[in-house]
Amino acid sequence: MWAPGCSTGEETYSLAMTLLEFLGDRASSFQVQIFGTDLNEKGIQKARAGIYRESIAEEISPERMARFFVKVEEGYRVNKAVRDMCVFARQDLSADPPFSQMNVVACRNLLIYIQPVLQKKIIPILHYALKPSGFLVLGSSESVSAFPELFSTVDKKHKIYAKQPVASRLHYDFARSHYPAYPAGDGPDISRKLLKSPAPASEELEVQAEADRVVLKDHAPVGVVINSAMEVVQFRGRTTPYLEPAPGKPSLNLLKLARNGLALQLRTLIGAARKKQARVRKEGVLFEGNGQKRLLDLSVTPLGEEGREKEHNENRFYLGPVRRINAGVDSARSIAA
Repeated sequence: MWAPGCSTGEETYSLAMTLLEFLGDRASSFQVQIFGTDLNEKGIQKARAGIYRESIAEEISPERMARFFVKVEEGYRVNKAVRDMCVFARQDLSADPPFSQMNVVACRNLLIYIQPVLQKKIIPILHYALKPSGFLVLGSSESVSAFPELFSTVDKKHKIYAKQPVASRLHYDFARSHYPAYPAGDGPDISRKLLKSPAPASEELEVQAEADRVVLKDHAPVGVVINSAMEVVQFRGRTTPYLEPAPGKPSLNLLKLARNGLALQLRTLIGAARKKQARVRKEGVLFEGNGQKRLLDLSVTPLGEEGREKEHNENRFYLGPVRRINAGVDSARSIAA
């Protein structure tokens, strides 16, 4: 799920709590990730901490307070089980790349503060963010009536809409996001150490546009862009199941970030893509993460004009998409990552 305009995180956590209540004893059978994004950095910092004033006990039932909160000196904190389901990131919804393949986008009471011209840009972005079977939830004073081709009404009273298929794929050229995402309770210290000086603006925009073309073509939100030194210059989507900083001196080298044996496979694929100057894939790569074995389909795509590298795009590659498949499960039931 994705909650754009999440402010200080209350709605994001409420989605997690509501889902846990609904799933009941089945909750452990599902992998749930809820993203909360907002442009306000202070709000995001408070959302990550998950600490709220004592007076919330007057607004929330005693049963929910006992199940989902713990008492702390500053008031009440959302418990770890709920915080672990939520990731918060700073994001400009009108300019930064959106999340994709979401089951639910809960964008409540954000559109009412946005001018109609900007609404016409944002609502198609919310459509793009959803899976074909996904749902959009808006606030009581909001609607998507201006876009009948994008959404159908499921529940008029509660402002729930279903994604409609469109005849042609929508295309967006997003500016690069400089806002990393962190699980609730985490801070930006590590990632700030990893950031390096940005490339010239014109180069960044062209690399971004080319990466967006590849991503939209393959419906693959998870991936990275690397340069000829194997250094990551862009993260696209949530890559933490596959890439994470290693202990010691911070590094953005892809092979040092790769988890659980992926480095060798990636080195081989990158070498093949560089030699052929064409996209290469490898299916059925065994990967073990969080105690579960999965099969991954990996691809590496050189960024350039149909095999001809631009001077400033030389030796840049987009790595993705990655498809997660529970080992032993038929591929028809795979989960796009």
